[in-house]
Amino acid sequence: MDTWRPVTWGNQEPLVPISTAALRAKPSQRILALSEPKPIYVDEATHLLMSMERSKSAPATSNLRYKDPTPRIIQLAEPKKPLVLEGADKKYQPFTREGARSPLTEEKLIRLSTPSTLNRRFEPDRTNITEVSRAALFGNIPLSVDQLSQPKTHRQDNCRDPVWEISKATKHANPSSRIRELARPKILPEGFQIQKVEPWKPLSRSLRAVCTRRTNELAQPVRRDSMSDCLYDPEAFTVKKTALLGKVPDRIETLAQKA
Repeated sequence: MDTWRPVTWGNQEPLVPISTAALRAKPSQRILALSEPKPIYVDEATHLLMSMERSKSAPATSNLRYKDPTPRIIQLAEPKKPLVLEGADKKYQPFTREGARSPLTEEKLIRLSTPSTLNRRFEPDRTNITEVSRAALFGNIPLSVDQLSQPKTHRQDNCRDPVWEISKATKHANPSSRIRELARPKILPEGFQIQKVEPWKPLSRSLRAVCTRRTNELAQPVRRDSMSDCLYDPEAFTVKKTALLGKVPDRIETLAQKA
């Protein structure tokens, strides 16, 4: 079991001390090759800019200090110009309008808080209750109104008469040419043939023909046995000889005794 060691926080010392054998050991050639840093194939100025450990105030080299900037760098280095509105002389300055900087007066607040009045032509909704006039309450109802207010009566048999009486004017009326045309029965079209009622007579050679064995077999009706014949077993209640000659166990004989 490892012995207890005090641990001091805030330093770079390992928790477990390195053994003397590890300190005196000689590394192999492979470990020495892997421990070498990777070579950087850049010049000194580029290496200075790409280094991650350089400070922000690293001095620029003589080549970079006196190098002329490109037109694109000069364009990006220019400050942003304020926007100018179309058709306006002054520049656009957001959130600096005169109305926004000056507070509202008390008179304007009162005017804005006053609700708008209704139009003089406005008519409110009428109530659902309709008041009946006094003249309508005590007025005399005409006979026609009294007849119309009566419920409709129906006959008990609830059917019409089978005989319709035809008026004399209808009997002596002369129908128009259109009614005569519509009253004509439909005529069969030209080339219509009446359905042949007589049965087709087979040919004499068909009557004298001899059917094959397969045709006679297919012409036979299908015969199926009834379910009573299929399920009937004449030996259903016949006891086998082995059962008659067998020995009955004592338990079955006891159960077979009458109570």
